[in-house]
Amino acid sequence: MFKRVLFFLLFTLTACSSGTVLDQVSLDPDAISPFAGSPNSATTIRYTLGRPATVSIYIIDAQGKRHAFRVDQPRAAGAYDALFSGAVNDRVLPDGKYTVAIEAKDDGGQIAKVEKQLT
Repeated sequence: MFKRVLFFLLFTLTACSSGTVLDQVSLDPDAISPFAGSPNSATTIRYTLGRPATVSIYIIDAQGKRHAFRVDQPRAAGAYDALFSGAVNDRVLPDGKYTVAIEAKDDGGQIAKVEKQLT
């Protein structure tokens, strides 16, 4: 009997904490300004974590090269914003089409990834 109760409690706790790792990802605006590098022309990358996770954000160019914008940042559950002004590691990226990729890995090893186009 004790084992059944313990199993039920563990199952219930696991089910209650199993919300979506990564949700509500958006880019505002979803276009790179012609004045890249300027603080007034930033794109806001918004995302929500349903539970604690380690988050990385990459900017991927048309040739498939990944530019590390944010890497392995531990985050608690909640809503977050990151400002992208067209520069990565103090280098302004050339004009073109890009993909913003956000990856979140929770403590249990579950990985969620969302990609959004940035033109």
